[in-house]
Amino acid sequence: MVPQVSAFASNTLYWAPAIRSGNPVRNLTGNSGQGVIDPRDVAAVAVEALTSSAHAGQTYTLTGPDPLAVPDQAARLQQLLGSPVTTVDVPLDVARDEMLAAGMDSSAVDAIITGSRWARAGRSAVLTDDVARLLKRPATSFEAWALDHLDAFTGPRST
Repeated sequence: MVPQVSAFASNTLYWAPAIRSGNPVRNLTGNSGQGVIDPRDVAAVAVEALTSSAHAGQTYTLTGPDPLAVPDQAARLQQLLGSPVTTVDVPLDVARDEMLAAGMDSSAVDAIITGSRWARAGRSAVLTDDVARLLKRPATSFEAWALDHLDAFTGPRST
């Protein structure tokens, strides 16, 4: 089994410091929707695939139930938090320069920019029913994931 994933809901945890401080969320992927998936669904599919020979040689594309762009996710977080969550579009060349200046490895930066470019072009705007078929339940919504992680967006995290 070789799973393919669109975007992880948990990626929004990187937004938490900006949201807690009232700053906009940086958007590198534009307004293209992605099949944002709860990582717990990925784990559940992995368990299913590893415990049943029925999945040998199969490839699945794992997505959440809705095509969500960054502004859509921000709007849903805003609704759940009851406070503003805004976004700001960041040109990819600017993002690249900022990441490199922050000391990120150039190969990691290249991967992020490539993925962002892919998403901006709409290539991640894919939804499948693979999670529902394999788990015999609907894929977890972004809202359900966010409700389970609201504390990350509402207060300082202790380390």
